[in-house]
Amino acid sequence: MKLLMDYGGLIEEVVLCTPHGLRDRDLLRAHAHVLMQLPDDISVVLVCRTEDAEALALWASRLRSGVQTVPVASINSEGMWTQDPTMVATRRGRRHYLRVIPEHPNDLANWLGAADGTPVEHMRLHLAGGNSLVGQGFRIVGVGAVLAEAGRNSPAQIERAVAAHRGLDRRRMHIYGHGEGPLPDDQDPFHLDLALALTGCRTRRGEPIVLLAKPTRWAAALEATAERLRADGFYVLRNKVPVLGSAIAGYNNVLVENVPRKGARRPLVMIPGFGGRSRSLTAYDDAAAELWSQLGFAVRCLPGWAPFSFAGGALRCAAKVLRRGPFDGDERVIADTVLRRIEALL
Repeated sequence: MKLLMDYGGLIEEVVLCTPHGLRDRDLLRAHAHVLMQLPDDISVVLVCRTEDAEALALWASRLRSGVQTVPVASINSEGMWTQDPTMVATRRGRRHYLRVIPEHPNDLANWLGAADGTPVEHMRLHLAGGNSLVGQGFRIVGVGAVLAEAGRNSPAQIERAVAAHRGLDRRRMHIYGHGEGPLPDDQDPFHLDLALALTGCRTRRGEPIVLLAKPTRWAAALEATAERLRADGFYVLRNKVPVLGSAIAGYNNVLVENVPRKGARRPLVMIPGFGGRSRSLTAYDDAAAELWSQLGFAVRCLPGWAPFSFAGGALRCAAKVLRRGPFDGDERVIADTVLRRIEALL
């Protein structure tokens, strides 16, 4: 089984979920920016409650053509984070939805499978999509997922849990959230995709380049994570991000492509925006866009995510990629001079 990568080919399909219909103005605003700014040839599925389906279909049609609504009987509030309850994988060349066990499970995999005919596998594995990032020859799993699978932090249980996670996909697996020594008792932030992003680029030495947030909170834990990633062979760029309330702003919660779209010179990255009326946050929006631009990407900033920092989520959490186009595996090399210039900006 191979999990869908978090970079590479062109994004072909994403799924959003609106649990509270037209009443949730903040989520509608964020979703509106997604619908308007996603490239036109990306298919969008919108999951909603049956009672809201007609109104939401009309609302979506004013922003984007061809949005497919999937009405369901009920959705919990955490259903807005479509990234978490479902993983996408291929087995023998056929796409499958994996219903995993995140912190707040729901039936997204079954809803999608019933709508499009994709087979659904029920996995007895504690994992949220937000605590997993998948690259070409590696994947990164949060220590929180290992601890949840283990049940208790004992050597034997941890060994069993690590083996269970490794069994999901044969790529080399790295554990995010700690440095050397025994595993900690928790993970900060609770999902790695709030702090960590894969770029699909490499150094001339072959090191995968990743972005890791550098907030004032959790400084020691994230520095230990950075050192562990470097020891595992990654090139880590630390980008400064603000803390909003009790959570970091998820500037690294992004959607990445590594193949330029037709007529484009650069591949596309879509990043969440937190600014709007706040000048200080707008400066962070601009800095995030400049960082990705220096890495050779065309950047689209999709605003509206500041209200959701308290809930621990942003763009990638809410817009789950279900399908990508082909990728030849040729990861772009970033010159050391460019990396030094970026480091000077951070």
